[in-house]
Amino acid sequence: MFKFLRLFSIGSFIAVVGTTALLTLFYRQETIRETVHLATAGNLALAKATLVAIRPELDNYLGIASRVGSPELAAQRLSSRVTEVLNEASRDALIAKVKLYNRRGMVMFSTDRDQIGQNQSGNPRFRSAVNGQVASSLNYHDTFDPFDGGDMDANRMHTYIPVRNAATGFIEGVFEIYADVTPLVSANQRAVIVIMAGVGLILSLLYAVLILVVREARKVIESQQQTISERTTALETLSAEMLRSDEMAKKKLAVGLHEGLAQTLSAVKVRIENSLDTIAASRADDASLASIIPVLQSAIKDVQTIATELRPASLDDLGLLPTIDWFCREFEQQHPEITIDQEVTLQEIEMPAPLKIVVYRIVESVFRNIERYEHTDKISLDLHRNNDVITLEMDSTARDSAYVACADGRSEFELQMRFAEARERATLSGGLFSAMRNRAGGMTLRAAWPAPPSP
Repeated sequence: MFKFLRLFSIGSFIAVVGTTALLTLFYRQETIRETVHLATAGNLALAKATLVAIRPELDNYLGIASRVGSPELAAQRLSSRVTEVLNEASRDALIAKVKLYNRRGMVMFSTDRDQIGQNQSGNPRFRSAVNGQVASSLNYHDTFDPFDGGDMDANRMHTYIPVRNAATGFIEGVFEIYADVTPLVSANQRAVIVIMAGVGLILSLLYAVLILVVREARKVIESQQQTISERTTALETLSAEMLRSDEMAKKKLAVGLHEGLAQTLSAVKVRIENSLDTIAASRADDASLASIIPVLQSAIKDVQTIATELRPASLDDLGLLPTIDWFCREFEQQHPEITIDQEVTLQEIEMPAPLKIVVYRIVESVFRNIERYEHTDKISLDLHRNNDVITLEMDSTARDSAYVACADGRSEFELQMRFAEARERATLSGGLFSAMRNRAGGMTLRAAWPAPPSP
């Protein structure tokens, strides 16, 4: 039986693990996005407050610094008021560093004095700020920022804010704030772990419930399959018994007609003939009694024909092979346009007794079907034994090409239904049966049974 429970268990487990991982990754990305949004808003608010406090001095300083070539000189000329306000902004617990750039990307001020004078004009976030857009990026402790120098122990949010001249609105520099978002990152990581554990627990419970449901469903299916199997076996036994009973009834009726009524009619015919001989001596002109003889002969012939159709007496008296040969001759006499080619290499002793009537009934059924539905001029019959298999093959050939084209268009189901009786007889007797169209436009039918050991 197909191991559905095992397949479902493995597939569901992989699906649960994959779903948990995807949901965790999705939630992590959402928390990162929310962290960036919150940190950016906080940095932007701080930057605006700082710039408002130093706006006049900063505008004057950036105007002078833009005309000074040496960044060190510009840094030295930064007013004490601006320096004090910028340093005060960096003293916030969440602010790690602040920087001030001119339009050319020179660091004019930094709480990390080693970075003063560096050129970061290649920084894409600086270029975005110079073009008038606030730019932010979140660096985790395991990432490296080439423009920051790299701090593997910090979780920092970098926000670049354009600095506009209060009078002209022209962007004269960029203000950068480094915010330490380690508390937010830690909180997010804890939330991710809690969410992952919760989702994993819920999906595990769902997985367990589904496994229980599938197990119960498998029990129901197995029970139904067992019931269907038992009913199928009972139907097969009943069908076999009905065929056997039908055959026994036919045999009994055939014997009764052949041995009883036919013999009685024959005895009546003999007595009438004897009486006619006696009467003829005294009354030669009496023909009324003599007219009964042809009627009796016809009745005897009809009874013998009915008995033969029910069950040929030769099948029990002579065997299967002579009966098949007789049937083929009779069929050719009834249908002169059809030629039957027999190739029987099987010996009578090799055919099991219970199988004889089955083979004969299949041959009879197939020939009658071909007679009724097929436009054929030749039927080949092959009965042989190959090792441990007894095989019966019958081929028909189409009479004309027009019928070949017509036969090719018929459905396979129609062909199988036409020979359902032959298939049922072969199957119930322990054999196999197949029917298919051949290249000659006719049919190829094959029945095979396991052969008993050779005597």
